[in-house]
Amino acid sequence: MIFSTVCQVIGSVREVLVAPYEAETVIDRLAAPDTHIASLTITEKGYCRAGEGTLDWQRADDSSVFHFLAAGLRRRRDAGLSGLTLLSCDNLTENGSLLARLMAAYLDRHDPALVSWFESECTCPPLEEQKVWMDP
Repeated sequence: MIFSTVCQVIGSVREVLVAPYEAETVIDRLAAPDTHIASLTITEKGYCRAGEGTLDWQRADDSSVFHFLAAGLRRRRDAGLSGLTLLSCDNLTENGSLLARLMAAYLDRHDPALVSWFESECTCPPLEEQKVWMDP
């Protein structure tokens, strides 16, 4: 059996930011008029879920993904911009609906006026990263 490896550079990722280290830049980029998709890599713990699946309020603090998204979305709404597609690139089943549900809960507590805008203007499509393997 002959195996071949082909590598291709894909230039679709323009910038990678790590929110805890570049908070204001992340919020600026989320709020920018030319931003339409925010691609997120969230670990299972990063969703800040409590045992029963609701938002764990002690973990969903100012360093959580929800804080940064809320700040960026608030700026977009206040500027009269449309919402974003929040694309969660992880391997959790139903990650789109999970992100939408937890984000709405976060907003309901921290900025209730933003909830309806988020639900009507933003999308959180389901996307489970595929695991690729080859049988030997």
